Amino acid sequence: MSNTKATKRALLLSVMAMLVCVAMLVGTTFAWFTDSASTAVNKIQAGTLDVGLEMKDAEGNWVDAEGETLGWVAADGREQDQILWEPGCTYQLPDLRLVNYGTLWLKVKVYINGVIGDAKLLEAIEFTATYETEDGDSIPLTIGTDGAIIEFNDEAMFPESTTGENYIKIKGHMKESAGNEYQGLSIYGIGITVVATQYTYENDSTDNTYDSTAEYDTVTVTAEELAAVMTPDANGVINLEKNYIVTDAWTSLTFGISSVVINGNGHTISGINKPLLSGNAASDITINELTISSSSIGIAANENGLGTAAFVSYMDANTSATFKKCRLVNSSVTGNERAAALVSFASCGTLTIEDCTVENCEIQAVGGTGGLVGYSQNATIIKNSSVKNTSVTSTEDRLGTKTPLAGGVIGTVGGATTFTNVTATNVTVSNNNAGVDVYSDMIGRITGSGSIAIN
Repeated sequence: MSNTKATKRALLLSVMAMLVCVAMLVGTTFAWFTDSASTAVNKIQAGTLDVGLEMKDAEGNWVDAEGETLGWVAADGREQDQILWEPGCTYQLPDLRLVNYGTLWLKVKVYINGVIGDAKLLEAIEFTATYETEDGDSIPLTIGTDGAIIEFNDEAMFPESTTGENYIKIKGHMKESAGNEYQGLSIYGIGITVVATQYTYENDSTDNTYDSTAEYDTVTVTAEELAAVMTPDANGVINLEKNYIVTDAWTSLTFGISSVVINGNGHTISGINKPLLSGNAASDITINELTISSSSIGIAANENGLGTAAFVSYMDANTSATFKKCRLVNSSVTGNERAAALVSFASCGTLTIEDCTVENCEIQAVGGTGGLVGYSQNATIIKNSSVKNTSVTSTEDRLGTKTPLAGGVIGTVGGATTFTNVTATNVTVSNNNAGVDVYSDMIGRITGSGSIAIN
């Protein structure tokens, strides 16, 4: 009997012990053998592609040539305005070399383009180029019909290098056959354009051919080809995707629609000899982020008594114009009635100019001239814009009593005009026999209902 009770008691204790174990396990997290491993991904860094051009100065040092107007060199050290071309003479430009400022291999093209001055005189000038080596060799270079120095097409340059003491020498020779029709004409500079793109050298994880089809973002085109590129879409918008060097005579564009927007997207048009757009090319014109460079802009085919400018010849009557981040560099503009970089005459609803620059240019007309605008007749707003290292000249004889027609930024202000952060730096303004001083270093005169507010 006692054994039976002991057995029952042991069984009960065992059951209770099991229940306690189950209760302790409830809510407990089971552990498993685990491990982990990770690695960092190396940084992704883009290479830089940056080509430059250097010239040798009078002391024999290599200096940056970008943005400079190259002058002809005379053996006796004459200044540019003292160099006179005559049959049989030969002048040369400063020695030039290429520089790869970037971290990638690149291939380059070198163009001679945009000689500034009288186009007719260029008929009598022959250009030659040679590659002068540090070993004393002088290798003739062929200049193509598009202005490219042929032997430098697709020339490879390794990262952060120069062509050392090897350099390009460019000469101009006036033909012995040049006649009297070239007397009094002048050229004083030349445009050199260096373009670059990726070169097939670096390897990715497969090979080095991934950039074998890389294209230059600068191309030479005929006037007809550029006109085709600058055809507005259905919304009146033009988008430029490259830099263009025009190789023949330009015809100013006009559009058969009321509103046109030209987006330059930071690109450059070089080598045009007439205004990009004719007067009143559209009722409402907007030009964004476009540069005109190395161009000799002659008198517009139709000034309509108003004038010539590099971007838009004039805007008159019921029109409006807006220029944003537009630049005219290393160029000349010659007008009869008026002349300017952006627009020669603006008698429109509103003229708005923002973040625009004129640099290293010559602007001249018989009548009114201005760095940005020749004559603004109505409301004009100019912001964050500048004219630098530029000459602005009016040749009209003002008979010693009349007001000046030329101004560093605007020749004549005839409407309510506002300047905000506008500057004229190293600008030479010339008025012929004007009996009154210019209004300021930026404005030739204020007339009629014109007013100026400077912020």
